Amino acid sequence: MKKNLTSALLLMASVLISLSACKSTNDAPPTDQAGKAKIHLNPQIAADVQIKGLSRASLASNQSIGSKQSGYSKQTLVSAGAFDALISTGPIVTQQAEKEILKSEGNSTSSPSANKSSEKSLVSASSLGTGISYLVRIYSDDNGSRGPQVGSDYIFQVGQASPVITVDGGTTYHWIAFSANSSTLPTISGNSITSTNAANRDIVYDSGQLTTAAGENYLDIIFERKSSSIDVALDSKGMFMPLNGNSDATANVVKFEVTGAPTGVIMTRSFDLLSGSYVGASTVIPTDIPLSSVVHAEKTVSFYSSDPITVPASMLGVKLTNLEFREWFVTGTVKFNRTSYLGTDNTSISLQPGDRFTVNVRLIMSAVNVSGVLWSRDVVSLRPQTTYGMQALRLHQPFGNHPIRLMSPYRDYWRWNSLTPEGAANTGAYSTANDPCLALYPAGTWRLPTVAEASTLITRTPNRINLGWQKPAPEVANSSSFSMIFNRTSGPATPEYVQPQNEMAIIFMGSRLATYPSGDPVPYINSITGFIPEVWQDGRADYPNGVAMFWTSEPGSTAGTAKAYVREIDFNRNSSGTETTATLLNGSIQDVNRNLGLNVRCVRTVGTN
Repeated sequence: MKKNLTSALLLMASVLISLSACKSTNDAPPTDQAGKAKIHLNPQIAADVQIKGLSRASLASNQSIGSKQSGYSKQTLVSAGAFDALISTGPIVTQQAEKEILKSEGNSTSSPSANKSSEKSLVSASSLGTGISYLVRIYSDDNGSRGPQVGSDYIFQVGQASPVITVDGGTTYHWIAFSANSSTLPTISGNSITSTNAANRDIVYDSGQLTTAAGENYLDIIFERKSSSIDVALDSKGMFMPLNGNSDATANVVKFEVTGAPTGVIMTRSFDLLSGSYVGASTVIPTDIPLSSVVHAEKTVSFYSSDPITVPASMLGVKLTNLEFREWFVTGTVKFNRTSYLGTDNTSISLQPGDRFTVNVRLIMSAVNVSGVLWSRDVVSLRPQTTYGMQALRLHQPFGNHPIRLMSPYRDYWRWNSLTPEGAANTGAYSTANDPCLALYPAGTWRLPTVAEASTLITRTPNRINLGWQKPAPEVANSSSFSMIFNRTSGPATPEYVQPQNEMAIIFMGSRLATYPSGDPVPYINSITGFIPEVWQDGRADYPNGVAMFWTSEPGSTAGTAKAYVREIDFNRNSSGTETTATLLNGSIQDVNRNLGLNVRCVRTVGTN
């Protein structure tokens, strides 16, 4: 009996020990910190969506003048005096902010989908860009309301490894998240950002509530824009020069008033972090916004307003100050030290918080008005360099009196109605599809002149003739240059362009042989490059004529020819050989072999508003 009792006591002790062991195992704290929750952050920004059926789209790279892209206003050509601009305004796009309450389900810590925030966006979102800074604050729960802040401000940067906040598990928290959608955060004073520090910042915000579980938790932050904004997309390919990186170049958007000066439309107010809203009185942003310091043909300047932006139809304007352009394969610049206001053909707009609107401004080199014909400042050239976002087809650069050494038979001389200097001549009627002027960026801005337009220069006396004689030395490139300059008869002065292109300059560049030997740089028939050495090497008093020639758009009277402008200059030298002069002859319109390489001079398709 005593043995059975002992056995029973031993059995009971064994069971108690077993139960105790089980209890100890079940009550073991989680790995890492007991009862703690790790919140993994996933910052995103709500995607733009369409309004009124208008999709957001970038302007086609060389959309022609007068055309209209879906959702954009018809392009309008306006003048800023020294340069022109082809302007279109884009559709309004917004962010959807609807959210549904999604109660967290499940306690698995093995999947990133577990233990989510209690709010989940119904619309698409994209990750913030790498390097974007954002702030997160955690607050305790006070009977369903936001209580005291837990911990300090948590500041992260996208691309940083493992943005994690550690708090207690099994606890309800409130949170807010804030960013200026840039690499830096504005200065925060307590719970507020002053109107000065909030000026023209792309403030995005999100907030919510979550209940944590011990272990891993995941919080999707869906930032929404709090400002209304306008993007001004500048494009200088039509200037045939990229925008330089000068620090004093600025832009702004304005509203034209019926009377008085234009007024600003971009406002600023203080921003309250707790409510996620702008507060206090609003004022116009104090300064214009600098352009990027990068040298490039395309730059976008973004404007963010704390208040809705409301502008009546055709009253929205773009203000540009101190634009500077780089003559991109030399060190020269062309700078316009002035403020220019460009009008738009906008429909009536009313931008609410989260709405975005685009103004496309394609800058175009202005024409020179000589007796009603709007001439290009230089001839068409095809260059292989396409750095800074530039295009190969352009008006000749750099500006100045083109020296002989810069004349290239493969860049500056064209067969009739051909899209490339070495392309085949058009053997049929004139084709707009083969007009190199129409192909200049933006397409359709320029075209080949008619015979009637070219004829206005046949007997016209130039305002001046440039004779840039320079004696060539053996093995040294020749820098002589010769041109005739016609001043504008109407329109504003444009002194910023380098002479002689600040007016309309026609260079005596001769022509290229119809059957031009590949790789052979000289001679050109009727070109100064063939006879310039003779001016200095023999004692003749008269020398072969230089000639300026460019194509018109009209076929010739005989087969295989096209009409061209031709004007000669007769070079002379006095008996001492120390001074050289020239006599300009009257020009003519001649039938010229279509296979001969001539310059291409353009005229504007339309005038400016």
